[in-house]
Amino acid sequence: MLEKKVHLINFRELILILIVFLIAVSSFLIIRIHKNYEVSAIIKCGDISETVSLSSENRVFEIDGINSTFEIKDGEIRIIEAQCPDKICEKTGYISSLGQSIICVPEKITVTVVSSGNSDNKADVTVG
Repeated sequence: MLEKKVHLINFRELILILIVFLIAVSSFLIIRIHKNYEVSAIIKCGDISETVSLSSENRVFEIDGINSTFEIKDGEIRIIEAQCPDKICEKTGYISSLGQSIICVPEKITVTVVSSGNSDNKADVTVG
């Protein structure tokens, strides 16, 4: 008769699984902790630069010299109205994580979420 060998996890495999699990859990926790810090968005368009805080109250606003409307809601920012033909920047939706961006090439607008290094925790908005 043929006997089936049952392969149990050996010690090295168990250690590898535990290391991968710990890396995944710690990455998740670091991301969650970072979301609790105050962050800002940088909006750029040409020479115009504006800083807005994502931790401020929910609001809809415009920036002088930019033909777009922005919305901050629950610590996230998005473009709700733009003059570009494809409206890709509007379809991007809300962003809130560090490093995320909304880019509108025809309007030369970039909205980027950055960590606030200053005391007033404002986001930079640069257009251009």
